[in-house]
Amino acid sequence: MIRPDISLRRLALFALPLLALTSGIAAQGQAGPAVPAAAPAAKTSQPPGAARLAKLAHEYLTGAQRHEQFLGTVLIARRGEPVFVRSYGQASIELGVPNRRDTRFAIASITKQFTAVAIMRLREAGKLDLDDPICRHLDDCPPAWQPVTIRHALAHTSGIPNITGLADWDERIGRIPDSPRGLLRHVRDLPLQFEPGSRFRYSNSGYQLLGLVIEKHSGMSFGRYLAQEFFTPLGMTATGLLDYHSIIPNRATGYYWKANAFSLPLSEYPGHAYAAGGLYSTVDDLLRWANALDSDRLLPAAARREMEVPGQGDYGLGFELGKIGPHRHVGHAGSVPGFSTYLARFPDDGLTVVVLSNSDPASANRVMRSLAAIALGQPYEQARPQLFNVLWTIVQSEGGAAAAQHVRALRAAGDPAVKGNLERLLNVLGYDLKANERLPDALHIFRLNVELFPKSANVHDSLGEALLQAGDRAAARSSYERALQLDPASTTAAKALSQLRGEAAPGK
Repeated sequence: MIRPDISLRRLALFALPLLALTSGIAAQGQAGPAVPAAAPAAKTSQPPGAARLAKLAHEYLTGAQRHEQFLGTVLIARRGEPVFVRSYGQASIELGVPNRRDTRFAIASITKQFTAVAIMRLREAGKLDLDDPICRHLDDCPPAWQPVTIRHALAHTSGIPNITGLADWDERIGRIPDSPRGLLRHVRDLPLQFEPGSRFRYSNSGYQLLGLVIEKHSGMSFGRYLAQEFFTPLGMTATGLLDYHSIIPNRATGYYWKANAFSLPLSEYPGHAYAAGGLYSTVDDLLRWANALDSDRLLPAAARREMEVPGQGDYGLGFELGKIGPHRHVGHAGSVPGFSTYLARFPDDGLTVVVLSNSDPASANRVMRSLAAIALGQPYEQARPQLFNVLWTIVQSEGGAAAAQHVRALRAAGDPAVKGNLERLLNVLGYDLKANERLPDALHIFRLNVELFPKSANVHDSLGEALLQAGDRAAARSSYERALQLDPASTTAAKALSQLRGEAAPGK
């Protein structure tokens, strides 16, 4: 089974060249309002000059658009001032509207740092403590959540199951209108996945709960509180909370990449993202936010340092923490259907990188790291064709068996294109083929995945689903049985087996 959180942009696997995309490159966007400068950084790097930076960044992004389907707008700032801003591809392919500097993108989980800072503001105001049980600040908490603290929710160590990771999120839950509180009923009766604080496991559910905490203590809606406390004071006039009805000027449409072409993703109800990923913004507004984070405008220095202390999973309190070479960065990636985003601050270098893309396969994480490496004088690689697209091209010309054989040949040669998460890439490819009515080709890919990763319950489950669709119930049953042997907790395999056995039972 393909999990809802699996996305092609996380599959940084490349192979042989293939035909480039031919969409044009938009010129640098119109100048926006002035952006307040950040506080001086403690340490400076020796980056390339502005002209050299612009040349290298544009060269890289042109390749990313051609080979990795990048659409979007990027901004690089030094000492809080933009030094490179450029847009690529289209905000609306249907209408032929180019991306611009003022295009508004869904920023997805970049939202989490706004939620986290709001919680810290409430802490500074004496409304709560991070080590309070979260149920102290919520109504009608289930017994399982009683040990969970606000800190656990901030750090993704709560153990509360991730609402967007549920098996039927894509097909059912994510598309049904509901309130944030109503949405959480899908996980409230589930047991915790581990003892709170003992492990890191990303959970959007925890941030949905934090949004409810903010509403309770502020006496206003989450979106209104953010506007009052952050957006209006900082001059973030192009930022807000997505909802189902509002017309948002200059809003980008998000796209998937299916069968070697852009397509519209399955739509999720916008209100579901809420405090875990529901904001939209522009590159300039996010620079205003980043600059404020590098000053005392939002929080005192001690509170900001507390949020950037690494916990489990290289995560602080609302911030992902990492390094590029010796240069540390603080930020967050974002991912919702059709969008890939990243906001990264390099506090010791006075560098900020914002990447907002309305293309699902375009890895904003990879683009951010490459642009930051350019700006910091660190090594980086130019964009190259993605293995997923190479395999689709082979399927279209020679069939699924040839694509499977190509992967075997790459593995035999030790090609770096298959050194990443090949299992996930092949699973996504198989489902993409199946969705495009190429079931025989999909079966070749699913069988290859079982061949290469025989101890993965997920690949047996996926093969079972394809075999069932092909009408081979005996083989499907065998695949599901193997999936359940490898993962006794697999609800999808257990449900499918129950149905298959019921069909075969006497008298049925």
